[in-house]
Amino acid sequence: MTCVSQYPRKGTSKGGGAMHQSFLSFLASVGLAIVVAAPGQSQAANLTSLVSFCTLTNCADGLGPGGGLIADADGNLFGTTGGGGAHGGGTVFEIAKTARGYASTPKILVRFCALANCADGQFPVGDLLADADGNLFGATDVGGAHGGGTVFKIAKTARGYGSTPTILVSFCALANCADGDVPLAGVIADADGNLFGATANGGRTAKVRCSRSPAAASSRPPHGSPGRLGRQTVTARASRRSPRSMAGSTMPPQRSATPVSRF
Repeated sequence: MTCVSQYPRKGTSKGGGAMHQSFLSFLASVGLAIVVAAPGQSQAANLTSLVSFCTLTNCADGLGPGGGLIADADGNLFGTTGGGGAHGGGTVFEIAKTARGYASTPKILVRFCALANCADGQFPVGDLLADADGNLFGATDVGGAHGGGTVFKIAKTARGYGSTPTILVSFCALANCADGDVPLAGVIADADGNLFGATANGGRTAKVRCSRSPAAASSRPPHGSPGRLGRQTVTARASRRSPRSMAGSTMPPQRSATPVSRF
């Protein structure tokens, strides 16, 4: 199968592209919330709303969650919103597990686009990934030092999580974005902690080879809810060993993350 990139470059202004903002506005208008169902419940069963976003002025608590959730050993949930936050560039959030269930208000860990020209990333996409130490990894589709998106890390500390993401990769650093431009989703990891992902644009040619990744089971949220399976990814001569789960399973501590262009 051959895939051809047809994604236009997005602007990196704090307001974002018109299409992006329209989509987020639509999500807000339908009252998008995170919900859970008990094991065995059908889709028609009543769902329990845990969090409703955009309850604060200018959606400072996040707008439009675009990926799935991952859970830590204590049952706390983590995810991203594609918009909102203090700077309008999206957020990484935590929903704390409590003795009575879950907190109704998300704790905002990171607010993207805090730096000039959104050098710290803008509009996170896809699922987060956690390593064995609890550090979180993800991607933004624009922003970064060159406006072509980022791969980021949020460090777990003794006091919680850092509020500023560490930018591991800023795409579009090379002429014609030969190192990639506009990441499509989050990242996955192999047994050695190497990270893999895909960009919609850039690279050496307009076409890239596509392959189906092994079904990747996300970590199960509490109460045994089944995780999501699989995702189509673009890989660059990946190791023969199957990548680890894209959402929630542990991986060895990440050592390096430099973009690979071998197509």
